[in-house]
Amino acid sequence: MWLTLEAHAGAVLVRERPSGGGGGGGPPPDTACPLTVQGSLSAAAEKLLRALLDECEVRPLAPLPPVTRMSLPADEVRYAQIRYCGVNHEKRPLPLGWGYDGQLYHDYDGTQRSTRPDVEDILAEYLAEKNKAVDELNVAIHALQGFL
Repeated sequence: MWLTLEAHAGAVLVRERPSGGGGGGGPPPDTACPLTVQGSLSAAAEKLLRALLDECEVRPLAPLPPVTRMSLPADEVRYAQIRYCGVNHEKRPLPLGWGYDGQLYHDYDGTQRSTRPDVEDILAEYLAEKNKAVDELNVAIHALQGFL
């Protein structure tokens, strides 16, 4: 498809030119569409036209980076520590040598913690689960690149 933009009295008219005449039948598929601007545009109209054309540009999708503990917002790390550890791992036994008294985790040496001693392992599992979803999304993005 070939388009012609004509500027008349501050308005821009867009017309499609037939692809059969004159020069070879139009652009091949998957290439840029030639655009001709005829007439004069005010600076404001030209700026608007450029902005509109920029919005029409199809930008390639970038794959998402893997999720790391440092890339997670603090509230999501806290969510993983409280909800994910508590809800998904209530039946998971504590590491050997650790107990829970209802408020704190204790080991045989007298160390006390407010979070599970294996919270980093559980957080790593949470990150692996999130990264599995990121990997699936990146596969879909890669598959879509041929269509954009």
